[in-house]
Amino acid sequence: AAVDACLDALADPTAAVWAGHGARAASAELRRFVERAGLPVITSPRAKGVFSESHPLFVGVSGAGGSPRVRAWFERHRPAHLLIVGTRLGEVTSFLAPTHTPSGGWTHVDLDPTAFGVAFPRVPGRGIVADAGRFFTALLERAEATGWFARRSPGAPTERPVPELLTPRRDGDVRPPFLMQALQTRVVKGTDAVVMSEAGTSFTWCNAALRFEAPGRYRTSATWGSMGHFTTGCIGAALAGERRVVAVVGDGAMLMNNEINTAAQYRARVVWVILNDAQFGLNEQGMTALGMRPVETQMPRTDFVAFARSQGADGLAVEREHELDAALARALAHDGPFVLDVRIDRSIVSPVIADRVSSLRRQAGAAGTP
Repeated sequence: AAVDACLDALADPTAAVWAGHGARAASAELRRFVERAGLPVITSPRAKGVFSESHPLFVGVSGAGGSPRVRAWFERHRPAHLLIVGTRLGEVTSFLAPTHTPSGGWTHVDLDPTAFGVAFPRVPGRGIVADAGRFFTALLERAEATGWFARRSPGAPTERPVPELLTPRRDGDVRPPFLMQALQTRVVKGTDAVVMSEAGTSFTWCNAALRFEAPGRYRTSATWGSMGHFTTGCIGAALAGERRVVAVVGDGAMLMNNEINTAAQYRARVVWVILNDAQFGLNEQGMTALGMRPVETQMPRTDFVAFARSQGADGLAVEREHELDAALARALAHDGPFVLDVRIDRSIVSPVIADRVSSLRRQAGAAGTP
């Protein structure tokens, strides 16, 4: 009955699927069902790659550093029904934005029933406790058995703009979008490395710019956002598996918590790509955007190459964009821990700032806070 009710709701041509990290083991089942149904797919930041980001049905990544296409899609095609699988849709994933709510209702599938309807408290819906893979398989089998696919009218196709390629500039610090472009080419496309993005501007840029075709390549911390989570966690991931790990981290997080010495001791195949802008970037930019005077957000610039070598690792500094490609190639060829100290242009604001400020102001207004 639950499967039939979900299929009835998804028959609406505006319906869509919103998949989270909890659906990472159901990537194949998700793809089989939505391709047959012609359903557009949105993913959470932690679910990058659960559904191919180059697929014609892919709308974009939501939330912190997410794609502007998601916001635009909701504005043009506000769905009557959403099927949410494997995500709580917390603030970092949805910004709890009223514009991202379905107009009619939702079906929420998760192993944790406390996740149901958290982001849509005023919209009616149905929660189903189930494994994501088994649920998508059940949808597919029931849809085939009842002729549902023939009855459903696919919605409007998603737009796939071609990313504009940046050329390296001769002077000035490295632009974060240019760094992400280089990581996409050298790391995401050129290797099978696991990419981990640290809390702060690092994970907003990675969420916004990096694109994955399959699950298991990307990890980020989207719940608590504790700085230092992946400056250290990358070592465990490298030692537990056979793939190299590339950790994209901020200088503040690297100074808070790191285990370069441990990585050197165990020859962990880790590359830290450090966004070195001599500040707590997300705090600096966020406070400025809110009209505040930033307090204690600046710090002395650290020489992370010297820091790495003092502990038995190797490293390389990158001060200009034309140096980046060769530096990445050297880092990825190194057998052991390597620090890539990238001097970042601090004038370029994180892609999350505008949405984050709007979210904070909206929540403060709802709580009656001036």
